[in-house]
Amino acid sequence: MNRRAFLTSAAALSVLPAASGVIWAQTNSRPIRMLVPLAPGGAVDSYARLIADHMGKTLGRAIIVDHRAGGTGNVGTQYVAREPADGNLILVTTQSITEINPSAFSSVKWTLDEFTPLIRGVTAPLVLVANPTVPAKTLDELVAWVKNNPGRLGYSSYSVGTPSHFLGFQLNQRFGLDLVHVPAKGSGYQATDLLAGHVLFGFAQLQSTLPMI
Repeated sequence: MNRRAFLTSAAALSVLPAASGVIWAQTNSRPIRMLVPLAPGGAVDSYARLIADHMGKTLGRAIIVDHRAGGTGNVGTQYVAREPADGNLILVTTQSITEINPSAFSSVKWTLDEFTPLIRGVTAPLVLVANPTVPAKTLDELVAWVKNNPGRLGYSSYSVGTPSHFLGFQLNQRFGLDLVHVPAKGSGYQATDLLAGHVLFGFAQLQSTLPMI
């Protein structure tokens, strides 16, 4: 692992040959930092901790899960790209960050060529959820309710420029709605906002919302 590496929770990527991991583990005793470029408490955080536990036991190394949120994942991603490519820092990222951000943000100062893909981790479907106070049980009922309350409602996303954001935009566009976008600081924060009724509905990660569903 002589280049920067990342695990991804949504994109299909190649697997690093096992022999490289064995050699790496035998010749390096420093703790490995597994950086999540998003806020703690979300679906990617949970995934990173599962991987870190297994990886630490397999390699006999200390694995530290670190968070560096900001810029919809760009801050942490740029940080990893600028660090020495010595194999001691791994980025746990998402398809949204690697595929959408380079096109959606003009300030991105990293490219995928600066990383080595390791594995495809998990696929993370999104689900349209609502606070229990919403008087709708189906999509048709939700659309009708929104149309009966023009200019008064918003939809939640877990961050700007993510599939959660875009699906809400498409909901507006397809049904001629006037919902305002209300972004959260991450998928964990979004679930909390929805439970508290700060925003009444939105497209959320299944991992973050299934216990409440």
